[in-house]
Amino acid sequence: MLKKKEIEFLKNYINNKSFTIVVIGLFWKKSWCKINIAVVKGKKKYDKRNILKKKIWNIKKIRLLKKSI
Repeated sequence: MLKKKEIEFLKNYINNKSFTIVVIGLFWKKSWCKINIAVVKGKKKYDKRNILKKKIWNIKKIRLLKKSI
């Protein structure tokens, strides 16, 4: 469980340094729902471009395979 100080620290850290909180795991312990979180930095623009290129290529590949059948 996070204390108020820790929550404020995370909130300020995320707003000032362009980080994001990501949920890694979620589990139940008795009547409590517990969440594992991580603070991560976002992807760079060139990383996003590479992923987009791969997605587009996979779509084109599937279309070509469907046409050839």
